Amino acid sequence: MIFPGPFAIARQEISGPRWIIWGLAGIVAALMVPLLIIVTGCVASTLSRGLLAPSVRFGRALRVPLPASLLELEPLTQLAWLVGLIALLSVALAILLWRTQVGLLQRSRQTIESLHSRLLQHSLHRAQTEGAAAQRARVEALIAKELPSLRVGLIAWWQSLPRTLLTMIGCILVALLVDVWLAALAVVSAIFVWRLQVWLSSRESVRMIGWELANSQQRLVELVQQAPLLARLQSRAVVADVFAEELQRVRRRQAIVDGHQARIVPLVGLAALLAVCVVVLALGVNRFRVDPLTEEATGQGMGLPAAVVLALSLTVATISAIRLLRAYKKIRKASGAAEVIYHFVNGDEEGELGDRVGITGLRSAVELDRVTLSGNSGRDILTSLTLRLEPRSLVAVLGTDAVSTAALTELLLGFGKPSDGTIAIDGLPIAEIHPNSLSRQVFWIGQDGPIWSGTVRENLLGLDAIGGDEAMREALRRVGIYERLNDLSDGLSTVVTPDDQRLDSPTRYAVGVARALLRRPAVVVVEEPDSAEMLDDDPSLDALLFLAQSGSLVIILPRRLRTLRVADRVILLNGSRLAGEGKHEALLAGSDLYRHLNYLLFNPYRKQ
Repeated sequence: MIFPGPFAIARQEISGPRWIIWGLAGIVAALMVPLLIIVTGCVASTLSRGLLAPSVRFGRALRVPLPASLLELEPLTQLAWLVGLIALLSVALAILLWRTQVGLLQRSRQTIESLHSRLLQHSLHRAQTEGAAAQRARVEALIAKELPSLRVGLIAWWQSLPRTLLTMIGCILVALLVDVWLAALAVVSAIFVWRLQVWLSSRESVRMIGWELANSQQRLVELVQQAPLLARLQSRAVVADVFAEELQRVRRRQAIVDGHQARIVPLVGLAALLAVCVVVLALGVNRFRVDPLTEEATGQGMGLPAAVVLALSLTVATISAIRLLRAYKKIRKASGAAEVIYHFVNGDEEGELGDRVGITGLRSAVELDRVTLSGNSGRDILTSLTLRLEPRSLVAVLGTDAVSTAALTELLLGFGKPSDGTIAIDGLPIAEIHPNSLSRQVFWIGQDGPIWSGTVRENLLGLDAIGGDEAMREALRRVGIYERLNDLSDGLSTVVTPDDQRLDSPTRYAVGVARALLRRPAVVVVEEPDSAEMLDDDPSLDALLFLAQSGSLVIILPRRLRTLRVADRVILLNGSRLAGEGKHEALLAGSDLYRHLNYLLFNPYRKQ
């Protein structure tokens, strides 16, 4: 099988009788092309002397029978009927091509949509062990690069098989029936020119020069980067001489590559021209072996109609071959993309979740005991982090590395596993808690809420919400957006979307806080939105303080100075390590790093 494995699986991702019909339509369209060429040959025969015999002979072995009714007509009428038939076949071919193209595009779209859904499900699953940040980067690459590449390859496959391949085979068969030796000569000449181009493009010596050229260019980059330091050790003139010497190597190697590239086009063009000359000469030999009065081919000759059919057949076969080669390149790239995609969606599953336990709240504390988390590069994101986070408190996490602070909150949400150490809720390791229970008790508020498609009411109320509409209105009043949402076209029944322009960033964030007020989870993890202004009154922050006073543990990544001031505790990370913890005022007095971060992040006059 050609391109087995994941790419073959992708081709069968969406299947059924409907797509078999589209495949049959492609076969019919492919067979119509040789038929059109033969009818065109009949037109050429009509233009020569009209259709007189019961059949039209094209070359050595191709004979086309004609209906008796057509032979009784005048030559001009015969021509009109044949041209009309060509027009009818062309319209039918165009319709078939359009419908098959629509069908294969729809099938490829449905295949990619199916894989998108599977990516989502497996990303949710893998995030439990690998972390949400790792999944974001990986899924972004899959969706932005691999899936589009796979779709292009699927379209190329379904266009090529069977349509383009059958068109090429049909045209070659017609050419062989017209004159087997001329057709074979043309095919061999085309293969020779193609192989010559491949050989010239892939010569080992030129590939080696290209590799050396890339290394020299990289060396130039390093020299430019190191120039200021080298100038301290040596004179600038010496540095310039070293750079000029390396530049000279680049120039010589580039000249070799350019000279080779400049020779490919004329050599291949010359070979193609010589091949065409040979074929035309052979065609002329056959062409002139005919009766000059009747232009009927002799036993070894070829008439003008046969020459037309042969030329058209070889031309269409050549075009089809070029399309197949281009499709092959796309399919090879898509095959690699399919392997990456299916490796992701068919990865090893976690063990059964039946032995996981549930939690109903937070009574004692969330504890991190010597937690270490390593990234893909081997660098520690968190190093030997030990913390005790108790309920009824608002804890701000501030650090020099946004990756480390985000990783800490993701671990608390249950995404990823520490390389070392343990995370426990009331003494129960977080890895032993059922994800459904953890998602109810550890709640996340993003910078934009988030908002999903649905009514405002549906965005707020759910299975875990406490109370009904009245509780919802009270939560919206507490975060200060009830009047704003109630003034929408349908009030709280207004349908909103993630990119709804009627909701600004503070409103979206406030919706997320209101959602937490309605669910009253044990732990709330908050990504505070950026704010360019100093806010003395912040209803959303007041609502989070209310949640903390009501018994929740609120962990927030702060973006505002007021958040640090009102926090019960600030955790300070320097890179991957704990650098301090305590109240805002105490850290300001005792930590140079904390004062520096406050200056960088929250001083409105810093840029001035």
